[in-house]
Amino acid sequence: MEFTYCKLIDVLSDIHSGGTPSTEESSYWGGNIKWLSSGETSQRFISDTVDKITEEGVKNSSTKLAKKNNIVMACAGQGKTRGQTSYLLDDMYINQSVIALATKTSVLPLYLFYDLSSRYEELRGGSDASSTRGSITTTALKNMPFKYPDLSIQQYIVDILFGYDSLIEANNRRIELLEQTAQELYKEWFVRFRFPGHENTKFENGLPEGWKCCRLGKIMSFGAGKTRPESGETYPVYGGNGILDYCNYYNNENAIVIGRVGAYCGTVYYEPDKCWISDNALFAESKNNAHFYNYYLLKNMNLNTRQIGTGQPLITQSLLNKIKILLAPDWLILKYDRIAFDLLKKQNTLRKQNINLAEQRDMLLPRLMSGKLEV
Repeated sequence: MEFTYCKLIDVLSDIHSGGTPSTEESSYWGGNIKWLSSGETSQRFISDTVDKITEEGVKNSSTKLAKKNNIVMACAGQGKTRGQTSYLLDDMYINQSVIALATKTSVLPLYLFYDLSSRYEELRGGSDASSTRGSITTTALKNMPFKYPDLSIQQYIVDILFGYDSLIEANNRRIELLEQTAQELYKEWFVRFRFPGHENTKFENGLPEGWKCCRLGKIMSFGAGKTRPESGETYPVYGGNGILDYCNYYNNENAIVIGRVGAYCGTVYYEPDKCWISDNALFAESKNNAHFYNYYLLKNMNLNTRQIGTGQPLITQSLLNKIKILLAPDWLILKYDRIAFDLLKKQNTLRKQNINLAEQRDMLLPRLMSGKLEV
């Protein structure tokens, strides 16, 4: 395979980073304009953002537009964030820790995306070490060596790799639908009281007969995570904001994890396989043989609104134990538990399929991009 060799800047029509509207000005936030932060580059393909800003926020800040089919890269960030590369499926504004890149006609945007995503360690290794968080500069990116074949070969490579990613994205959508089904059914039965047989149930003061108030500690017990052990590549390590790393040991399986402290305080996760719960998270164990019902109960409690602490948000085991809940009859809880288990099992099967697909894609990626695998 023949390549053209150059610097990355030679194939770029644009490269820029963005900015953040003042968080002290409420009129800049809560609009309908997508605004991307560096943490969201954990997604390979991005169609939406967590935060939205207003036209006023755009006009009164240094944020800049990244367009559909641009490549975006996290140029700073803790943990694994720095160097993550994503492909935009829609227009959105970006913050100062994200760099957007657009290609000239000689290079397909997806080809550049796959090239940069295969060079993650190289990008991190070339970061500016003078910063406490490390940073990838636009200057460093511009001067990166880059090679590319002709457009027909680029398209062939992209078609192979995107085939895997398309299957992964389709599975992700199925996972979202399964999760929405479980969430909606929970609300239908336990919030709106439209459970099986509700038509023939007596209601007193708006509550179904036979339902009773109790403390959360009656059906669950809560434990604290521990400092993570040595790193490795075996079991996921859960913290307040989800999977942080991997280690060689585990202290839980089939775990319900609750963020204990910080920005993700009160966020609830479920891990069906073995994992390690770190010291910035709590875990829940079931006393009522309804583990999956308990998971969706916690997810629907908006625990982030119950946190304590003026400086650093915090949720404690004592606080969780004391929360008052409305408890349905055992038969209804166990009926939902069986349905939720089936939905979560299907989600886990799809996640495992995605892991296998990603491994196959990542095995092919460097060989295709280097020309070692003839196309």
